[in-house]
Parts: sequence; structure tokens; C-alpha cells
Amino acid sequence: MKIIFKGYTQFALLSITLVLCSCATGVSQKSQSKGSSYSEDLSTYRPKIAKDTASKESDAPASISKNQSINSAKDITAALDAKLSAIAQNAPVSAKGYRVNIYSGTNRDEASIIKKQAELLSGAQVYIQFKTPNFRVKVGNAINRLEANYLLSQLKSDFPAAVVVPDDIVINQKP
Repeated sequence: MKIIFKGYTQFALLSITLVLCSCATGVSQKSQSKGSSYSEDLSTYRPKIAKDTASKESDAPASISKNQSINSAKDITAALDAKLSAIAQNAPVSAKGYRVNIYSGTNRDEASIIKKQAELLSGAQVYIQFKTPNFRVKVGNAINRLEANYLLSQLKSDFPAAVVVPDDIVINQKP
């Protein structure tokens, strides 16, 4: 008990010492009165602008127009186009996205009829997927849920059972 009391006493003395040390007198700033003569000249640090800049711009050669292209000796356009087309050929064809499922059932003929109706109504890509034993008719290639919900709102009046489902979508169709 004496050890605990001694620890508290040392802690209390340390705390009081820190509080008293932090309460040192500070130096107050002098306020400037209205009659103060202090001024600061910053004109030496400002950039110097020539006064006849307008005349220098008009002295440009007349042979160069604003719409004329500039030919460069180091033109990289052809090399850049070749690299970009190589990247495009190797780009992934599909990615995770959303489609609107408008039919799910076992009848193949009914799935084909619904696919033709959806192509006429939506104008979007329509896919028939077969996973044993069901045929599914899905519409669209939406990258995010917002696009899929917009497509769903267009299709909901004609296909009341339509729902948004996550799916692998086509992002880069190769010719």
C-alpha cells in the first residue's frame, strides 16, 4: 500500500511541476497604432513585364496562322498508333458488369420469341444463355448498376419479370 501511495505522490508532483512550467509568462505583442510609420515595399519581388508586349505579339511572322499544324522532326504519331492498336488487339473482350434478365425458362422457342421482341423494343444487344435446364434471355452490356437500372426501367413495362443480374459483359467486340 505504501508503494502504491508513493507512486501516486510522485505522479502528482510530476503533474504539478509540468503544469507550473507550462504556465510561464508570455511576451505580449505590441499593437500597432493608427499613426504607425511601418510600410513594406514588395515591388522588388514582383515580376517585370515589358510594356510593349502587345506590339511584340503582332510582330509574329505572317506565314504562320493559328490553324496551321507544326511539323516536327520527332513525330511519334505513327509509332503511337501502332502501339495503341497492338494494345487494343490484346485487350480483354469481357469484364464484370450487369445485364437485365427478361426471361428464364425451359422452352427454347419462347426464349427465341422473347429475344426478337427485346431486340425490337430496346435496341440493345440481346443474348440467350443456356444453363441446364434453363434458357435465359439477357439484355444489354451495362458497366455499372446505374446503366442497368436505366435499361430495366425501359424494359419493365413490356417484361414485368425483368431483373438486373451481374454477368460478364462484352466490352470490346473484335471484328
